[in-house]
Amino acid sequence: MGGYTVAIMKDFILPEGTNLADYFQEAGFDFVMKKKGFLANNMYIKIDRISGTKDEQEMTVVFKKDRDSQTLLTQNYQFTPSLDDDAGNLFKQGYEYLKTLPEFEGAIDIED
Repeated sequence: MGGYTVAIMKDFILPEGTNLADYFQEAGFDFVMKKKGFLANNMYIKIDRISGTKDEQEMTVVFKKDRDSQTLLTQNYQFTPSLDDDAGNLFKQGYEYLKTLPEFEGAIDIED
């Protein structure tokens, strides 16, 4: 039996202004991407927090180079949760919702 999704993996364009020093993990660098986005391969994308009501949930999603690295980007997303018994917990629903968005198309589940 499979585990549960703890994150998703996907190539992702980090937006202009993202500090890439943590992505490259080079000591002594304080580097900020200024002119255009940066395509980061196989980003570790995790729902950090979910809160809300039965009508709308807001989730905070963090983007990292890998599981143990520092957060490079944080974004918020909203979705309408299902209250059906077989819908799964809010984190499962959150990951399923993210994968419906164009920027997460083709994302791969990382299971525990």
